Amino acid sequence: MILLLLGCVAAAVLVSAVGWYVMRLRNAGEPPGTFRRDFSGKNARAIDSIRLGYNSFYIAGAAGGKIYLANTTAPLLQWRVDTSFRDTARVQLGRSSRAWPLDAKQVVSASSAYLLNRAGNFLIRASVQEDTAVRFLRVGRLVADFGPVGSMQDLVIRTLDSVGGYTLARYSEGAGLERPPEPNLEKRVDGRFCVDGMLSFDRETQRIVYAYYYRNEFLVMDAMLHVLMRARTIDNRVYEPIKTGSYGRVRTLLNQPVMVNRHLFTGDTAVFIHSKARSESESGSQFVSYDVIDRYHLLTGAYEYSFRIPNPARRKLRSVCFHRGCLYMIYDKQLFRYAFR
Repeated sequence: MILLLLGCVAAAVLVSAVGWYVMRLRNAGEPPGTFRRDFSGKNARAIDSIRLGYNSFYIAGAAGGKIYLANTTAPLLQWRVDTSFRDTARVQLGRSSRAWPLDAKQVVSASSAYLLNRAGNFLIRASVQEDTAVRFLRVGRLVADFGPVGSMQDLVIRTLDSVGGYTLARYSEGAGLERPPEPNLEKRVDGRFCVDGMLSFDRETQRIVYAYYYRNEFLVMDAMLHVLMRARTIDNRVYEPIKTGSYGRVRTLLNQPVMVNRHLFTGDTAVFIHSKARSESESGSQFVSYDVIDRYHLLTGAYEYSFRIPNPARRKLRSVCFHRGCLYMIYDKQLFRYAFR
């Protein structure tokens, strides 16, 4: 019996290892699509870096010449780095005695920092200028993701609709949660895994961009969540549909879908997507040695060009943002600043 149990465990480990290897090959773009990237535009060059010491940091936002870092293991702490990388400060948001889970997420807008407690479905808002000024915001519905939008105290929230699928809604402290009259995320399978993705708000154009993880598409909305455009990325491959199942009330994936888009950010009237799809002009060995960012025009959705971020050590890109003409990226335990040329 013990040998049988050990055999089952070993088989499970082997299947997991094989699955991870297959997923890595697929995420590297195997096989390639029949599209070609244009690398003749601007290139990004690393000009500065800061060692963070831990791989649990992520970029919570950028405003006023500062990059705000948060830490998954210390949700109430915040590290502020000026764009010259010469001045840093660590602060605590409020003096809350509430227990914050490690999956709490922090987002910084122009003058406020928001922290989501997914377990309790509420947020706290702290002033960036007065770190102890905290306000608790009860959302009342499950919140899967969120980001700042419009005014300094409005948020766009990914939450559940009336039939249990994800939708984007607007939240303000005065009006509460307001859902759009028409669905904005396009359901194809279950309405949850099939629409999973990333949010980004471009303050200059007042546009909200949402890119799907498992679909070569993104959509652009106005600040009231009216869909202005549904656009496709240059990746023209057809992917295996997501298959889902349920165990009681828990929904789960029955297959390992290919992650098409990994990171999203906006700026300079553009949509930037960190793509995991390899083009026909890139070899497999080349593609795993750098991260590729595709740039699209934010107002038209047209593809403009791509650029590479060298990554020969195959470090994990954990977080990225665009602020005042520069690109900020966290690779493992290090924050980098890139300039375009």
